[in-house]
Amino acid sequence: MFKLKVGSIHAILLVLVVLVVLASITVFASDAIEEKRPLEFVSSLITKPCTQINCKGYRIVWETPQVSLKTNGFYIKVNGKTFTGNSQSTIRSDPGNPTYTTLEVEWKEKNVPMRLYMYFSADGTNWKVTEVRTYNGKNPGDWVIYNGFEGRRLGQSLTGTLRLVSQSQQPNKWYSKFNRRPAPEGEIVFKDINLLPFRNLVQ
Repeated sequence: MFKLKVGSIHAILLVLVVLVVLASITVFASDAIEEKRPLEFVSSLITKPCTQINCKGYRIVWETPQVSLKTNGFYIKVNGKTFTGNSQSTIRSDPGNPTYTTLEVEWKEKNVPMRLYMYFSADGTNWKVTEVRTYNGKNPGDWVIYNGFEGRRLGQSLTGTLRLVSQSQQPNKWYSKFNRRPAPEGEIVFKDINLLPFRNLVQ
């Protein structure tokens, strides 16, 4: 009877060891997946002081009846060049509807055409940016694609310092389909951004 109890204890201990090992493997695999996730594709608010990310650029105020974008320092880095938007710009929005609108800015800088397009969606409570695009710093220009990001409640502005990095290592499916080559790398920085879409719905 004693031998049976010892054997049972050994069996239980063996099962526990196996469960612990499996749990460790699962956690390790999960961590590995997280570590491999390409952070450069993620649009994120930066909490560091702007001086740590070289926030040069010019103060920008781009407004339409639908969208307001203000920033104390703006630039786009692409094709080895830096663009600040410090020139006469054409600014417009797709009037859209209560769930969709855009901010579309076009200008010429360093003898090349530049564009910044932002696409917004709303669900009646919150708004977000679904995608951002810029031109690639060449003439003629072509699109560089950036991921979207979460916004705020309708009527509330997104504030902070925002840095977006393009989908350079994992090209957008649309881009790959029509271009057959890797998407160019790009970076956008908005220092002290104040971004409010769907402003026409809350005025």
